Amino acid sequence: MVFLEIKSSEEFFEILESNKASGTPLIVQFSTHWCGPCQKIKPHFVELAESVLFTCVYVDVEQCEEVGAAFKVKSFPTFTAFQGGKELFRLRYSSSHFQKLQSLFTQLV
Repeated sequence: MVFLEIKSSEEFFEILESNKASGTPLIVQFSTHWCGPCQKIKPHFVELAESVLFTCVYVDVEQCEEVGAAFKVKSFPTFTAFQGGKELFRLRYSSSHFQKLQSLFTQLV
């Protein structure tokens, strides 16, 4: 498991480029620091990330505005799965959908 908190748009795009080459899954939590549900689900995201053999990243789109714009992230948190650099699917999270987040991980294992 690799869990990373992304600090810049450049760092995210480097990880996505690496994902293109590796072909392994990548799950991204797009969030903001002021979003209550984002902060509430983050520990669960980290816990799920620790149970898999692929990379999971946390992106604060206010810190990484280019990333949020590039992927048209409009609601928070949004979870997106990539493989081979391509978006597989996206989950817009609400607190009642924790099982959907778990199933996103299960689908990629």
